Amino acid sequence: MEATTTHRVRKAPHPTPPKTLPTSKPEAGRDASPVVDPPPRRGLYYGWVILGVAGMGMFMSGPGQSYSMAAFVDPMLVDLGLPRSQYSLAYLVATLVSGATLPFLGRLVDRQGARRVLPGL
Repeated sequence: MEATTTHRVRKAPHPTPPKTLPTSKPEAGRDASPVVDPPPRRGLYYGWVILGVAGMGMFMSGPGQSYSMAAFVDPMLVDLGLPRSQYSLAYLVATLVSGATLPFLGRLVDRQGARRVLPGL
């Protein structure tokens, strides 16, 4: 019997991916420029700026919202002579009506532009 030897086969490493992406075939008479990866991001991510502006917008719209109206409910009830249930019903109706008109106003702003529509509101 012959002695068998075990040989380990070493696989070649995978080729490294190219630094540039393949380009399409160049048009006649034009040189194809290689596609280069974008530079790494530095500095502040722009999404955080948008988040900050949106948060400030919500904070600045507070006087018209229910969490800031709560400070004025009791003086208004005394001045108007209304029970709390009637005041709450009126506030509910106003909120529902304004919410129902928002899709129509949004469509109008999209068609006519904000500069023409918003001053008229």
